[in-house]
Amino acid sequence: MNIKYLAIIPLLIISNLSEAACTRDGSGDIDLTDQANMAVDSGTAGDQCSEIPDFYKVTFYKIAVCTENPYNSTNDFSSCKYILNDDSGVPNVMTYPNSAPLETGDFRIPSGSYGYALLILDNQIYLKHTETFDLNVYGYSSDAEDTDAKGKACWTNSQKTTIDNFTGTLNWVTTTESAGSDQRKIGLVCGAIANAAPVYAAEIIDNLCHDADGSCGDTVGTDNDGKFHAIEQADDIDNAQTGGTRNVKLLKTDETTATSRNNARKIAYSIAFTDPLQVDAESARFNIAFNLSGSVSVDFAYSDVDGGDEILIQKVGADMFTAIFTLE
Repeated sequence: MNIKYLAIIPLLIISNLSEAACTRDGSGDIDLTDQANMAVDSGTAGDQCSEIPDFYKVTFYKIAVCTENPYNSTNDFSSCKYILNDDSGVPNVMTYPNSAPLETGDFRIPSGSYGYALLILDNQIYLKHTETFDLNVYGYSSDAEDTDAKGKACWTNSQKTTIDNFTGTLNWVTTTESAGSDQRKIGLVCGAIANAAPVYAAEIIDNLCHDADGSCGDTVGTDNDGKFHAIEQADDIDNAQTGGTRNVKLLKTDETTATSRNNARKIAYSIAFTDPLQVDAESARFNIAFNLSGSVSVDFAYSDVDGGDEILIQKVGADMFTAIFTLE
């Protein structure tokens, strides 16, 4: 028997904060008075801290429940029943605490037991965000060094960056990354909060090798420089999450496994449920909750802009999200 469900999926952002949540003062501004306190990661200072973005936009191509594991060597999704299957992609903007529903159109899922779920998304994630600080921060300028391009508020511009800070021209996009004191490459504009005019910046998940020196190891899915990985490293395979385990893979546009950052264009996110979803006549709605609170970073650097060791805000970056799939 085929069961027809609601044609929308509410996308929620879970509010629990990560270990690296930004430290804030009594006014709610990120506390930079003690520069070493800009980020707190298990009590250790660093160069970034994590926040929930104002707007987080992703494009979905496939959402499905499956009877066999869709995380396999041939990307065989034949056991999957689709809630969404759209080659053009369906964009969705998430905000905390409520998000607009994802328009899937009508779908029918046969009754039965489903031990797996599959999401395929575009690997370009868009972030629009405004942040405030207790001290002036230096941001983007059309000049390489601009002592006036600063303020206690910073907001995203249209910069495109990658998860592993790759800078260069791919066959479909040119990426930039802040380096040193060159303010032309910074991903946020800083000034007075009254002048804030954020637009969407893009973070591209183009690589699942995140080591700064590229020393993730020589495994299947590397390109000729040994630094690209379409699959996660051994210690991240079958990673535990709420309701089961998850695996991530980068795909080409045709949904075969990516072979380089040049052709990595989609993310396949699969979930193996601890307890399979039981779809029956009483089922009413699928929910997907995105835990973004620890997956968006506000990145900083120190550099000599105005005769000292000034704080520059580099970008707002997106790390790998967590998606939690449930059935009501």
